[in-house]
This record gives sequence, structure tokens and C-alpha cells, in this order.
Amino acid sequence: MGDRVKLTSVKSIRGLKRLSGDGLIVCLPARPLFCPLPIFAEAMEGAVRWFQLYPPKDRKLTDSFLQRAEAAGYSAIVVTIDSTLLGWRERDLRNTYLPFLSGHGMGNYFSDPVFLSSLDKQPEENLRAAVEKALDEGNHICFTWKELDYIRERTKLPLLIKGITIPMTRFSRWSMGWTES
Repeated sequence: MGDRVKLTSVKSIRGLKRLSGDGLIVCLPARPLFCPLPIFAEAMEGAVRWFQLYPPKDRKLTDSFLQRAEAAGYSAIVVTIDSTLLGWRERDLRNTYLPFLSGHGMGNYFSDPVFLSSLDKQPEENLRAAVEKALDEGNHICFTWKELDYIRERTKLPLLIKGITIPMTRFSRWSMGWTES
């Protein structure tokens, strides 16, 4: 896409603002630990921003995430296809570091009107149920290339595919009409 890419980890709004003037691409994960999509976009005004999508099961929620990313000025969608289940992170388990359970990293879900309308009670009333629903949505174990086609049809933004892990995945992608670039 012609953009310069630098990988870094940012843990605060102040850190984001420092990066915004560096001419870097910044990719917001779908489950950021400290801020949801609109706050991130505002903090990074003027910077090239990509939105990382862990495709939800609910297509209405997928549509909402894509629409919100476009409206906030993101220039690409990074579709993560190798994350059908949460990773087993020994160190996090050993240190009982499970931020999702306390709602950290759920800002994009907890600020999304489609997601909120799917809950019986709002996150502040039943955090555990909201977290479980968000984790269930983001762990789309039945994701297929047809789902990727659905995403492609729903956004005008370019798609980047993250997480192609085996040669057969590449073959399957070509059979569905996807090309390398």
C-alpha cells in the first residue's frame, strides 16, 4: 500500500499522541487495553490509522465495526484470521494477568451500539456477561474465506490479511480469488 510500517507497543493516550507526528501507521487492535476506536482516532488525528478486526460472529457487529472505522478516518482494515480462540499465554496465566475479565480491552465492544443492544444488561450492570459475550463474538471458530468476502463487500477500505499460517491457507485464498500484493 506504499505506507511505512513500524511495530511498537503503546500503552497510553500520551504515547499515541507522541507517535502521531512521526509519519507512522498505527494499527488499533480490536481489543485495545486502554481506549476504544473513536478515542484512538481523535488522539491520532492526522496519522495513518489501520483498524485490526477480529471478525465477530454477528455480521451486524462486523458491519458496525467497519462503519465506525470508516467514519473515524481509518485507511485500512487488518483482518486477523488466525485468532479463532484466545491464545494460551503461560506467563499471563502464571501472573493471573487476565485483563479481559475485568473489562480491559473491551472498549470497542462496550462502546458499540450493535453490541450493546445484544446484551440483556449493560456492561456496568453485568460486566461478566458483557465480557463473555464479547469474547465469544471475537473468537469466531467458524470463520471462512466466504466470511472474508463478506467483509470485503462491506467496506471500501483496503483489507490486509493477518495470520496466514499454513500453505493450504494460501492455496485456499487463491481459489477464492484473493491475490498477493
